[in-house]
Amino acid sequence: MKAGWFRLLTTIYLRFLLRMLHPAGQKRVKHSAPKLVPQMLLMTRQAFMERYRRESPLCNVV
Repeated sequence: MKAGWFRLLTTIYLRFLLRMLHPAGQKRVKHSAPKLVPQMLLMTRQAFMERYRRESPLCNVV
């Protein structure tokens, strides 16, 4: 993500969630804070469909 207010707020929010929801969250946030920054993972629709499409009548996504 580009540096800016959205990245900052997202980082604070995700660290807060980790502290509250993970049993060792407080320790993990203190120990590896530089690693805990949000990132964007991008994939084309075609690559997504090739990788995860199931041949099933319940999955009619095109």
